[in-house]
Amino acid sequence: MAASVNNHSNNSGGMCHARARERDGSRSHDASCTKESPFTPVPFYETGWMIATARGRIVNQERTRKSVWLQLGTSITHSANSCRDRATATMKITDLKIHVLKSPLAEPFAFSQGWVRQRSATLVEVLTDSGITGWGEAFAQGLEPPEIAATVIDKALRPIVAGADPLDMEVLWHRMYHLTRDYGRKGSVIAGISAVDMALWDIAGKHYGVPVYRLLGGAFRTQVQPYATGFYRINGQGEAQRLGEEAIRHFDAGFTIMKVKLGYGVEDDIACMEAIGRAIQGKPVTLMVDTNHAYGRAEALRLGRALEQYDLRWYEEPVVPEDIAGYVEMRQKLTMPIAGGENEHTLYGYRE
Repeated sequence: MAASVNNHSNNSGGMCHARARERDGSRSHDASCTKESPFTPVPFYETGWMIATARGRIVNQERTRKSVWLQLGTSITHSANSCRDRATATMKITDLKIHVLKSPLAEPFAFSQGWVRQRSATLVEVLTDSGITGWGEAFAQGLEPPEIAATVIDKALRPIVAGADPLDMEVLWHRMYHLTRDYGRKGSVIAGISAVDMALWDIAGKHYGVPVYRLLGGAFRTQVQPYATGFYRINGQGEAQRLGEEAIRHFDAGFTIMKVKLGYGVEDDIACMEAIGRAIQGKPVTLMVDTNHAYGRAEALRLGRALEQYDLRWYEEPVVPEDIAGYVEMRQKLTMPIAGGENEHTLYGYRE
């Protein structure tokens, strides 16, 4: 972060320049001032607005230039000292508490990859010596034991972040990623890193007293349109009629966009979509489908062609995540958008 000010008066040539630099995760300062300047500058971070305001007064009040500079010098010194104290004061991560939550389902349900019999979550609580605590959650797939990410956080990530400044979010993310590269890069290791990363941003938001979205650059929107994900199976194949009735329930609840879980065999999938299509006929409903990479290319293509009549918003995970060429083929041979990436991780993975 850098801030600077240059001010030239018409007759004295007085100039002051103060600069703050941040390098390699630690802040260093460089300040210089000509002898004509009426005050000694100090490193500052957040006084640019004060400089601009005061400079306007100086232009309009040339005769009182010296007194204004003196007042400005006092104000900047006080403000800069406050900013400097806040900037140089560091927190330390003192502990990580890991919470594994599990709750059995009264009614298990299935998607194409298996039966979900419990809801689970892996939460991490990052504690600091300042008393600020941050919370994060590790993404767990429906069939993923939450203990995997919990072990990653406890055994691999805890030693990396312990004692570090939690405000070094970017530094710590790269440190966690690089030091787990040989056995990480995807899956539960990245989920664990994400949980810690969320907690660090939570701490930063509390430290600076602003919502995290402000730290990330602001909100592009204040509202989003939700869609209903559902149409899971409770018996397996042959549930077309029940799924059609479920579509009506979602519509009555106010949802006009719905995502249908498929992947139980191409013929059964087609039968279910026909029942759902009949149920919502004439209603302003948009559908998507998600097979959770249940098929190879030939079956995925056959299903996609059969579903083109529904004008789908997207066709999600038609093939396995590793088959990038298969995704390209689906996009080239089908008319609907193709979606994927649920099982991909980090910017490196998405670049592929």
